[in-house]
Amino acid sequence: MATWGRTAANRTGAVRGMRPGALIAPLAVLAALVLAACSTTGATCGESACAAPMRVAYLDTVAALPVLVARQRGYFAEHDLDVQLTGVSNPPTAVQALGRSFDVVSGTVTDVSLADAHGRDVQIFAGAYEFSSATPQFDLIAHSDVGFYRELGGLKIGAPSLSGAVYWALLNSLAQAGLTARDVTIVQVAFPYVAAQLNAGVVDAALSVAPFSAGILQNPEYRSLGDPNLAIRDPLLVGVWAATSGWLSDNPGKTAAFVAAIEQAHGWIAANDTEARDTLVRGAGLPSAAAGALRLLGWRTRVAPADLQPWLDLLAYLDAAPDGQLPEADSMVFRP
Repeated sequence: MATWGRTAANRTGAVRGMRPGALIAPLAVLAALVLAACSTTGATCGESACAAPMRVAYLDTVAALPVLVARQRGYFAEHDLDVQLTGVSNPPTAVQALGRSFDVVSGTVTDVSLADAHGRDVQIFAGAYEFSSATPQFDLIAHSDVGFYRELGGLKIGAPSLSGAVYWALLNSLAQAGLTARDVTIVQVAFPYVAAQLNAGVVDAALSVAPFSAGILQNPEYRSLGDPNLAIRDPLLVGVWAATSGWLSDNPGKTAAFVAAIEQAHGWIAANDTEARDTLVRGAGLPSAAAGALRLLGWRTRVAPADLQPWLDLLAYLDAAPDGQLPEADSMVFRP
């Protein structure tokens, strides 16, 4: 997901296009995760390390809402946490900065998978959000005479970034239609500019999100080819909270307390939709009209290896990792 225009703490370059590789493996059997040794419901940090600030990088999009709520409503303080928040626009770069600039980051399953494939020892300790048909986020919008992905061959497609989960989901949907990244041209187009770029013919198709997609699709010249994320799985865990395995082992109380505060924020958001959207206006600089039209995410902290397996299968299929060395789903989930 692209940012709303705030100056980002981290940016990175393009990720090369990948060719399809091995066939998608069957999903692993669902394994239960015990996230903390004690229940997170009333968890407080309770360890001397809690006095040190917890440096947290969050994705500067609607995904930021739980941490903004937890800060605004004092949930971090309730759990004895001194949390220093930094908004970032590029989760892969933030994941690489773990242990140096940040202790904890909000990223995606693909960010963590590829970081581990490149030698980083990063683990997921909680989920952050999921996409589902109940909470759809993306539309791949094309001209109305394009009805299928296979008809995108030779065309130029706009995407919010050239890395990250939705980029890989787009490549996957293209691959399933018999196309590779070399058969199309993918260029970066921020969501507010998608309509103008389509109308000017700069791109032939583009990924968009509400509220932008709704306005574009009112024009009969355009149609949605659906959300490529939901072609992977529905519902699909996308966002996660991650840290290095060393930090997690050294800070079990901090980890459990952070998750408890985020769960409190999830509960408050569910019960206070209007106020939650106002938090995005005041805390993240989102225009009021846009905040009102957003599709809020499906928030969740639970995570199990089976939630990660669809992404690992996709990355293997696209031959995305160096020498095909992707981590095992079980090793990616932190167990205290």
